[in-house]
Amino acid sequence: MNQKNLHKIIQLKPNEEIVAVVHQALAPHFHKFVLAFLLVLLPFFFLFPLFKAGALGILGFLILLASTLYIFGRVFVKWANTVLVITDRRIIDVDQKALFDRLVSEAPFGQIDDVSHRIKGVAPTIFRYGQIKVQMSGNAADIIFSRIKQPARVHDLIQDLRKVIKDEDRDYKEQKLHELAERSSLEEVEAIEQTFRKREMDEGLQELYDEDE
Repeated sequence: MNQKNLHKIIQLKPNEEIVAVVHQALAPHFHKFVLAFLLVLLPFFFLFPLFKAGALGILGFLILLASTLYIFGRVFVKWANTVLVITDRRIIDVDQKALFDRLVSEAPFGQIDDVSHRIKGVAPTIFRYGQIKVQMSGNAADIIFSRIKQPARVHDLIQDLRKVIKDEDRDYKEQKLHELAERSSLEEVEAIEQTFRKREMDEGLQELYDEDE
């Protein structure tokens, strides 16, 4: 999927940048492409007999060719448009289920509890593709992207971006606290600090509670 089509599917937020666009590995879909290509060649084996049959034969050839091209196009579009988009703020899972059926899910880094990857089986081990699982906080559904190329690298990239976001949030809180301190009394500053500490403690307890579940 090129950048132009990608921007039609997802709406980037102000100052948001795309870090990576990851496709599914081609290896697990190879047999589908081979079969679809053979189907496209099939009408040409009947080219001369159909053309000898006259107008109906030519019409039959064109219908058969259009049908096989549709099958090939469907296989290609599903593979090409199923991508995992990683920006500097979130993960966007674009699942092209059919030519006219697309499911888009997103996971902001701040709502991600854990990220894991898995490679299982002989073919995935040889061709280095596997699964990425993004566990969401609360009741949000997890995001699972299967047959992804080099899942370990994608996993590390997501974890690095999550760490950057956490550091930026911490710096932002400290900056706001400093700005408030310049125009607030000592008692007000202490109250603000206690509020931040309580919020961080609640978030930590919530993470422990989620892990126990």
